[in-house]
Amino acid sequence: MSDFRYVPPSPRDLDALASTREMQGAVETNAERGWEHAQSIAPKDSGHYADSFRVEAAPGKTAAARLVNDADYAAHVEWKNGDHVLSRTADFIEANAR
Repeated sequence: MSDFRYVPPSPRDLDALASTREMQGAVETNAERGWEHAQSIAPKDSGHYADSFRVEAAPGKTAAARLVNDADYAAHVEWKNGDHVLSRTADFIEANAR
């Protein structure tokens, strides 16, 4: 019988993994799924708010992407109306990340 010993990855190894093209692709894929979800739950009074979501790569050396809404009144929809589309979408992405 052989012995098995788990050695956790070092911070350097994790940084190397987080900066790969494959990891960036996975992050962007999950953000795009979030984009679809955000559009599906966004208020559709005029359609402008729902159409104003976009995914962009976040700067830095590790894989990252952002889902943003650049409608002039996005903060109003998120907070004043209480729709919280972006925070609900963040929960969706976290629960459904692949």
